[in-house]
Amino acid sequence: MQSYRGKRMPEIIETVKCVGCRSCEVACSFHHKQLFWPAISSIEVKRREKTGRFGIVIHTQDEKGRIACDGCGFCIDFCTNEVRDELAAILEKETSYRKGAK
Repeated sequence: MQSYRGKRMPEIIETVKCVGCRSCEVACSFHHKQLFWPAISSIEVKRREKTGRFGIVIHTQDEKGRIACDGCGFCIDFCTNEVRDELAAILEKETSYRKGAK
């Protein structure tokens, strides 16, 4: 886990089933600001150059225009069925750090 100046840096979490549709980003931005604006969402889908697979970043702090994740799970509701379990596990792990769990 990387940190910079005492802040936990977001890291890309590898996924197996994500196809990069980015529905989670759109749902998240709507949840926070009632706008379909993925650039502000707490969840970010990134494609790995080397593997071609997609990874998920959960932003747990407000930074670079992103809103901190509140753990609402709205992204899971709009994720495709094949990926929901994987995304739920990622969200639980990442938001638990913000809540003080280890």
